[in-house]
Amino acid sequence: MTQLEEKTWDTTDFNTYYRETEDPRVLEAVFRDDEPFAPDGDAYMPAYYVDYCGAWCNAGMIGSVYAADDELSAYLEARNELGDHDLAARFMAIFHETTVTEHWAGNYARFVVLNTPSFRKHVGMETMTTEASDYIAYITGDVWAVGHLINAGRVLDDEDVDISDGNWERETECHGFYGLEYAQGSLQDFNLPDMDVLLDIPA
Repeated sequence: MTQLEEKTWDTTDFNTYYRETEDPRVLEAVFRDDEPFAPDGDAYMPAYYVDYCGAWCNAGMIGSVYAADDELSAYLEARNELGDHDLAARFMAIFHETTVTEHWAGNYARFVVLNTPSFRKHVGMETMTTEASDYIAYITGDVWAVGHLINAGRVLDDEDVDISDGNWERETECHGFYGLEYAQGSLQDFNLPDMDVLLDIPA
């Protein structure tokens, strides 16, 4: 196992994740994308907020997506009557040919993504077995830019890293990675920044 493979990711604010490289002056880093673009393909899959006020109810469509008001109404009716998402989702799959995924958005709020027959026909999708993972990452803020943090004065790796000390310069390579793990794994496609060679001074 190489030295780099042994390094683990760290964060101080959950908006920037970093790990050390073989060069003590350079950290691999991913930064939360503050202005992400909607992903292609599944970005227009029907999606709604739902709130619980004695019963689950429609709280509005998320963005400019394909509408599925009838299917959402059927899901919420089943959700309230059966009292369980899994049972309601099975009902929708059997009787409405619709895949429904439900995701946490707060103590009494969820967002619901529906893969309906009319949506599949609209985009030319053949199956109903999709989780719309990129879209879910997009609407939950799980979109990242990748790059490096550089501190030219840190020539030894025997001191703790503090990326908030004002000595680290951000260098962004690319935006638009959906999902933290995917962003972290994508850094292997980018070379470390060009730096002056460190002198190997004997101890």
